[in-house]
This record gives sequence, structure tokens and C-alpha cells, in this order.
Amino acid sequence: MELNCQYVYRSDDKLLLRNTDITPTGKIETNGGFAELIITPNGDNSKVYGTLLFNYIDSDLKELNQKSGTFHIGYLLRRNIRLVGEYTFTSTEEKDYSKVILGIVTSF
Repeated sequence: MELNCQYVYRSDDKLLLRNTDITPTGKIETNGGFAELIITPNGDNSKVYGTLLFNYIDSDLKELNQKSGTFHIGYLLRRNIRLVGEYTFTSTEEKDYSKVILGIVTSF
């Protein structure tokens, strides 16, 4: 197993948001980060692997606030061909939504 984490802090006093009607005034502070857990049962020899990912953004500007969680599972068919499945749940100030991804990833 491998755990990766990152924290980010940002402060803006002249924020310009393009393609939106939002025009913030004053200082805007934003905190965010992620935590990712990668699971490979047999280390580098694993054909099956999984990941859990959590992302968050907490800002003085409510429109930017977001939390999301993702579960990903993959199976290595060949050295350069993987079957993948992924489920993500996202929660924002406006709405909650989910998405599912199934596919094949290749590289030649």
C-alpha cells in the first residue's frame, strides 16, 4: 500500500474569474488538498490494483467549495493494456452528483 497526501493554501486579493458572473471583492483564502491510497496486493507483480482518492476545496468564495471521493479498480491484461472501472461522488454548494467510468487503457 502507498499513501499520498497534499495540502494547498492560496490567498488572492485581486481574483478574476473568467466566463462567470462572480466578481469577488476583498481577500479570498482557499484551502485544499487530497489523500490517495494505492493498493497493490502483490506489489509490482499485481495484476489487480485499487485506489481510493479524496479531494477537497474550502474557500471563502462558496462557489469554489467542493469535496469528492473516488474508488478506482484496474486489471492488467497485458503489460500495456488495462481494464479499468471508476466511481466518483462529488459534493458542491449547488448540487451533488456521481459518475461511473468503465474502459480500456492502452499504450503503444
